[in-house]
Amino acid sequence: DRAIRINPGNADYSFNQGVAYQELDQMDAAITCFDRAIALQPGYAAAHYNRGNALRVLKRPEAAMASYDNALKARPDYAEAFANRGIVLEQLQQMDAAIASYDAAIRLDPLWPDTYRSRGNALRSVGRLDAALASYERAVKLKPDFAECHYNCGIVLHELGKFEAAIASYDTAIVLNPDYAQAHCNRGLVLHDLKRLAAAVLSFDAAIAIKPDYAEAQWNKSLSLLLAGDFENGWPLYEWRWKNESLGSKRPDFQQALWTGAESLQGKTIFVYSEQGLGDTIQFARYLNILARQAGRIIVKVPVSLAGLLRNIEGVDLWTGRG
Repeated sequence: DRAIRINPGNADYSFNQGVAYQELDQMDAAITCFDRAIALQPGYAAAHYNRGNALRVLKRPEAAMASYDNALKARPDYAEAFANRGIVLEQLQQMDAAIASYDAAIRLDPLWPDTYRSRGNALRSVGRLDAALASYERAVKLKPDFAECHYNCGIVLHELGKFEAAIASYDTAIVLNPDYAQAHCNRGLVLHDLKRLAAAVLSFDAAIAIKPDYAEAQWNKSLSLLLAGDFENGWPLYEWRWKNESLGSKRPDFQQALWTGAESLQGKTIFVYSEQGLGDTIQFARYLNILARQAGRIIVKVPVSLAGLLRNIEGVDLWTGRG
């Protein structure tokens, strides 16, 4: 502040103040400083670039894009601006343009591993798995201790059906970062697909030990236990599906108490609803008549498309449809 008061026409002073505000995570104040620097020196590429970074943190991708473009007009060989421009284009779901921006950054600076990783992420998002893997592998060649990129390699190798190679990539990520909960979890997913269920459970347990509230790991562990026939431990963990954001499940907001199976249903009404797909509904509908023998009354809600098929099940007092 004192330097700016002494020499308010010095663009570098305003720029440096903006960088200081960025480091303090005060993005709005940083943008004000960068704007002042740009007003004094319109072709100040670094000020435009840092302004774009601050706007990106504030989740204003269109404005960030404009700042990166201004930085590139002032300095066409600005590799970092091309790279961060690619990140913003991904946020805007403009994947082809993002990949092109990463390519431009790599042509200018072919030794920057983070750009190869970002490029790999964009390529994977459009289904170009082999190209994504090549980009990730280039990143880890440049930076062998890049744990996050070994993790990315594991994801793509799993998607390509190269299970053992995927496990090896996750193992490397875990050696580099033993507390990498996501790597432990994803390693478990590969082992689950290989039907190595006991080993999968151990990987999920490692993830959970690091992050006890890791809903995805808890839920995936339940699937491995259920597939192994361990219903006693698997079904309680299956309740983690409600907290697993990747599933998009939302627990219904009923005022009535949830039946856990322990309480008597004699003389009571129980409401059963289908929660997942049509196949699951058909599979478990066979238990309705068993349940009906325990309850005073049973009401069932299923998709309209299945109502006709399931109405012949004995013991159900009322059917209602959804969807």
